[in-house]
This record gives sequence, structure tokens and C-alpha cells, in this order.
Amino acid sequence: MSKFSAFMKRDLENLEKEYVVSDRFVDENGEPIKFKLKPMPTALEKLLSKECRKINPDGSVEFDTEKYESEITETCVVYPDLRDVELQDFYGVQSASDLLNEMLNIGENRKLQEAIQDINGIKSFGDKVKEAKN
Repeated sequence: MSKFSAFMKRDLENLEKEYVVSDRFVDENGEPIKFKLKPMPTALEKLLSKECRKINPDGSVEFDTEKYESEITETCVVYPDLRDVELQDFYGVQSASDLLNEMLNIGENRKLQEAIQDINGIKSFGDKVKEAKN
């Protein structure tokens, strides 16, 4: 057995978690339906970050934050399927990011973004403050 066997794992797809993003979406028993999320591989995030960065002729850098956050969200949300045509048609949209903008209110979207940070191991400012107090 290799001395690095503990690090020899390719299981990001197996690290899915479920989160309640909204109390409005419920099953037949009135229980909230959970969004299923998966973490984003670092290599994919780096590629996305590069795609969202534009270097101007004067050397200044512009970063498309909206596109960056939208792409991360689309990558991490497994369920509901944001690319489902029937769901998009119901909300009258043609993209996953527009679907979320129509489906979720501001607070629900914030919960989703916090869940995406959690699944990717990113601590929020509030979490860091709590840690510092303890």
C-alpha cells in the first residue's frame, strides 16, 4: 500500500449534499424539497476564473463576477436540473441562471450561495467570526 493512499481519491462526485434552499418547494407530505449540490473541482474553477478575466490594453483587469458566480452555481446544482427545458419553459426563461433568478427570491438565492460555499469548503465571514470568538 502506498504511503499516499489516503490522498488517492477521486470522489468529488460522491460528495453531494442536500440543502433546503426554500420552504416554498414542498413534496406531497409538505416537507421541503432539498436542492442537491456537488463540489466544483479546483481545475474547473481556475479555468472559469480565467474565462471571466479580461486584460485591457492598458493592463487593467476586468472580472465578470456575475458570469463567474452563475457558472459556479450551474456547475454545483445537481437537483433540480437547471437545464431542464420543461422547468425553464414554466418560468419563461432559456438559461439556468435566468431560471434561478425567476425561481428564487433574494433570501433563497443567498441560502443557495451559502450552501455552494459550504459544499466547496469555503467559510463565510460569519463562520470565520464564530471561529475567532471560540
